[in-house]
Amino acid sequence: MNLETFFIPYVHGNPLAVDIKGHRLLLVGTDPELMNDQLEFIGGDALRELKLPEGDRDQLAEIAASVRGGVVVAPEGMTLGDLLDDLETELPWVH
Repeated sequence: MNLETFFIPYVHGNPLAVDIKGHRLLLVGTDPELMNDQLEFIGGDALRELKLPEGDRDQLAEIAASVRGGVVVAPEGMTLGDLLDDLETELPWVH
């Protein structure tokens, strides 16, 4: 069975959600170096690794539900700063 590895920002032992234009989101990456470089930028203090069977992202959805948000997986090679910029540009406001 193939596994996918994800890295999730945490703050004070809890998954970190960010609010962008009224959307509450769990930002998830696949490259720990790109995530760690800008972890403080989004208010995180730790990264946790999560290995899941390929194609099974139910546990990511459960973690997002625990922060009452959705999941955004950063495209390969994208920094958190670039991801935030893209989301700020692309997401509509939720009122």
